[in-house]
Amino acid sequence: MNRSKIITATALATVMTAGVAHAEMSISGAYVGHITDNPGAATSHSMKTNSIYVNYSDSLDNGMGLGVAMSVTSASITTTIGVDTGFGSIELGTGGASAVDDADGSPAEISVRVGPRITGMSFADGDITGSNAIKYVAPSMAGLGVSVTQGFDNGTNAGTTSVAASYDLMGLSLKAGVSSLDVKAASGTDTDPSFFTAAYSIAGLNLGYAVYDNDVATGDQETQMGVNTSVAGLTVGATFAELDTSTVDTDAMLLVAKKSMGPMSFSVEYLELDPSNAAATDTISFTYSVGF
Repeated sequence: MNRSKIITATALATVMTAGVAHAEMSISGAYVGHITDNPGAATSHSMKTNSIYVNYSDSLDNGMGLGVAMSVTSASITTTIGVDTGFGSIELGTGGASAVDDADGSPAEISVRVGPRITGMSFADGDITGSNAIKYVAPSMAGLGVSVTQGFDNGTNAGTTSVAASYDLMGLSLKAGVSSLDVKAASGTDTDPSFFTAAYSIAGLNLGYAVYDNDVATGDQETQMGVNTSVAGLTVGATFAELDTSTVDTDAMLLVAKKSMGPMSFSVEYLELDPSNAAATDTISFTYSVGF
């Protein structure tokens, strides 16, 4: 899940659970850039996020809560509208993420640059119809949360149903989800990609496990284990992952050191990829981000 969707989803969720009694508006923004030493190529400077976020909350005449989250980037403007019915919230608009995309972040890694799947796996999170869908988020009960997204025909998919659940108990956080991709016959085969993550903190260590499965004939499953902690004002983490397919297996190791300084943060990351059919490669990157 990208940073823009994380911020938009978080802001909307806050509005939906706050019991808003009067209108409020806030503006925030984020910029994330990378300087990367690429294997066998020149050093590159790239941008990952450059966005402004506008969030508005109010109450309807019947007492229901209203939340509007707008994301403005150089490429697009998207808007998500949520209504808290008292029996859960309903979300519509062009900026929505699928239920799985909202929940599938990996607790096993803390990288800003490489994203949840560190081997480069492209996970089908059901977000292909995110801007043409309706979402329902149920009220949290006894640590259990559930959300469902129904995507409509987008030309390639006749429809996409995405379901995710989370459960928190005594420091253990579990999340799981599955998307049912109803692909039109001319475009491919129906699949049911899924994920599962677990996170637990003990003695200052944050432990994480994640598995992503695309449910395709070629395999395409990534498994991760990782740990991070705070040392001398830095957040440091290590993640080990394996991508299994029918043609090649890839082992990955990611090492990250991050430093936050108020609205700005920096990180140095080392990523090693070792595919079974080629020589290993390593990448070193410096990431900087500003949020307001």
